[in-house]
Amino acid sequence: MVPDGALQYIPFASLPLGNAPLIESVEVTTLPSASALLYLGSRPRVPIQSVAVFADPVFSADDPRVRADSSTAPAPSPSLLRAADFDLDSLHRLRFSRLEAEEIARDVAAVSGKTRVRVELDFAANRDNALNAASSKAGILHFATHALLDEKRPELSGIVLSLVGPDGRPRNGFLRLVDIYQWRINAQLVVLSACRTALGARLENEGQIGLVRGFFYAGASDVLATLWSVDDRATAFFIGSFYQALLRDRLSPSAALRRAQNAIRKDPRWSDPFYWSAFSLIGG
Repeated sequence: MVPDGALQYIPFASLPLGNAPLIESVEVTTLPSASALLYLGSRPRVPIQSVAVFADPVFSADDPRVRADSSTAPAPSPSLLRAADFDLDSLHRLRFSRLEAEEIARDVAAVSGKTRVRVELDFAANRDNALNAASSKAGILHFATHALLDEKRPELSGIVLSLVGPDGRPRNGFLRLVDIYQWRINAQLVVLSACRTALGARLENEGQIGLVRGFFYAGASDVLATLWSVDDRATAFFIGSFYQALLRDRLSPSAALRRAQNAIRKDPRWSDPFYWSAFSLIGG
């Protein structure tokens, strides 16, 4: 389907179909625009040979993972860490994103020795490594971190990776939309396991300009993104189910999404649509 206007904010998976949500019996995939189908549908599907995962980055110098002897390190420079007008103090550590990455690594290892997995955690979940992973043509790029959304200036939206090094000194940790537009990737799938990554600046009849559009422009075939701020503990459970279906059972991304959403909604802890219907697959 190709939703437009306010329909772009609707979690179609949770809409009722009889006595059950739509996702129980239907795979749900959306497109950013009708014109996008022309170039997305023409991209070849090839076996996934490698997966690159970035999770649990370090956002501040007072994080316990920063070396104890770095207490005298200078405070992060606002000019370096500022992303639009975002409040960087609100970037709390996403501890369950680490579990999410470890689940993916186990799922990949269980499939076969032919699929390689690269998991970057802590300080290694940084901008330079993300750029290198993109250039290495990973089949899946997975980001489990915070995302920053600027609907008025979408070029300033981005993914937040490690903002400091092991010594507590600041580093450029923002993977902005303008950076993504300059990539050339070969990813069959990009997973944006962060908050509100499916949203952006609305462009009449052409969907939204945001992270999803940037990854399509860079070369991705499908993007799994979110419609609102998601719970990181529930997300870790969801992502584990998704990758088992995708890699172990060789389902398509849309079929894997359907299975994962049905699995999490049947768990009493996360049966509310808030926990599972935020995930949206955009692609061809």
